[in-house]
Amino acid sequence: MFVPPSSSPRPLGRLALSGLLVALGLGACCASDPGQASLPPTAGPLANVRNAFESASEVQLPAQEPINEFGLRNAFRLSESVYSGAEPGSEEAFARLKQWGVKTVISVDGKTPEVETAARHGLRYVHLPLHYKGIEDETLARLVKIFREMPGPFYVHCFHGRHRGPAAAAVGRLVLDGASRETALAEMRQWCGTSSAYPGLYESIARADLPSVHQTTSLAWDFPSRHRVRAFRASMADLARCLDQLVLCRKQHWVAGTAHPDLEPAREAERMVELLRGISLLEEIRNSDAEQRKWIADSLAAARDLAQAISDVTDPSGARPIVSPTAVTYFYLGSEPDGRAQDALDRLSSNCTACHRANRNR
Repeated sequence: MFVPPSSSPRPLGRLALSGLLVALGLGACCASDPGQASLPPTAGPLANVRNAFESASEVQLPAQEPINEFGLRNAFRLSESVYSGAEPGSEEAFARLKQWGVKTVISVDGKTPEVETAARHGLRYVHLPLHYKGIEDETLARLVKIFREMPGPFYVHCFHGRHRGPAAAAVGRLVLDGASRETALAEMRQWCGTSSAYPGLYESIARADLPSVHQTTSLAWDFPSRHRVRAFRASMADLARCLDQLVLCRKQHWVAGTAHPDLEPAREAERMVELLRGISLLEEIRNSDAEQRKWIADSLAAARDLAQAISDVTDPSGARPIVSPTAVTYFYLGSEPDGRAQDALDRLSSNCTACHRANRNR
């Protein structure tokens, strides 16, 4: 049975000093820092691995359910040093992280983090977006530097807390806890639910060479709380959140319900239209290949159809709604407007999947 190891102390980074030392050719002195020296040795890359995702089943972990409360979703305590989960969604979520002892929150999502909200609870944010296709060398070096030099414990998150976040948290497990590569991969697959659709994330944890202490100490990087993200990538993060909200609206049959009273289907549909309209005007899209432009155009048309169908999901006859504990429904559910709305959302989802498969997941 896997028992999370104890955390080790980590010093705060002093980038101005390390930069000066490097300029003077003395950067190697930083490698002897006693706090960094106390970290356990990291496991080397796995040899003779044909499929990193399959290797994630070699270590069998005890069952562990995610924490889905206090405003947190899909959260796991991987060790005393590292937590993984979805984006903290409320003051309550950050308060809970503070209660857990978390000091640094790492976002690997494209969306700008809630830096001020975290700060109100004494938490520091570091923003380092990851690709779904895997962790690039420069990004890996920065990620390792965070774990070695920022104060922990750490809460690592992406949007849903299933793919990029667990991969980044796995790096923390290797660096801070000396976890084996097999164990880190198992936690991604068996606990966090990282999909086999993102083999590059598994490959990064299985095979990547981690930078040395000297390399990360010499790296000039200031742990930004907000990373400047390209307009298209930032818009995609907003689009994913809006699509999730629309899926919830569909479960409520496109009308406001008590399960999610803050959701207004018509407003979410119009927001989707505005997001896609803005994306279609981006220079990145205008200069992209014809297939991607087609996906965006088809998605915008589907979003407009969805907004119109939701507008038609009204009761022109004045019939009273039926109120249930989970949603407000109407006598005409399953009617033509309701069906059109569902078809439009299916088109949106299909376009997103196709675009991701061709671009994001590689």
